[in-house]
Amino acid sequence: MVEALNLDTLVLDETASPPLRLLIGQLLSVAERAEVAIENIRLGAVDLTAPELQRVTCRLLIGRLDVTTLTDLDLAEAPEQRLRTIADFLDSGRLDIRAAGLLRWRPDFGVFELPPPHGAIALVGAIYFHDAGGTALTCILRSPAAIARLRRRFDELWVGARDVRDVLRAELPPAAVAAREP
Repeated sequence: MVEALNLDTLVLDETASPPLRLLIGQLLSVAERAEVAIENIRLGAVDLTAPELQRVTCRLLIGRLDVTTLTDLDLAEAPEQRLRTIADFLDSGRLDIRAAGLLRWRPDFGVFELPPPHGAIALVGAIYFHDAGGTALTCILRSPAAIARLRRRFDELWVGARDVRDVLRAELPPAAVAAREP
């Protein structure tokens, strides 16, 4: 499965094949672990699917959890399925999410631990969990030294960030929760 991914490309943009959003979904679907730092995120725009998230354990670091992040967490903007997928991933115990508050980083980055013998790869640049359109430049890094440095930076930010998993779970619209109950 990992062999099918095009991980030789060093720079991804809107003309890359596969497109960035598809590559991120593919990486999540085969990764054992992902650590992703995204400065700005609109959770209602996230269009990750259950199959993309069924295997991975993820630590997601966001810049902040505020009204901008949560504004579109309603059924008018985000289809029920998207919200159910977020709720299911939160409830699975495989997603930890923290908000960095005053801590900042640029650009976004993520480290994806692939199954042996593939090791880890990193993405540095634009990281979207939805099709953002427009120009997005992202680099693929495979260097063990670069990946180790990104992991150290992620851990530094993670320690200073606040757990927002319960806050986010409480903010999901009741319809997303009710749709999942038998």
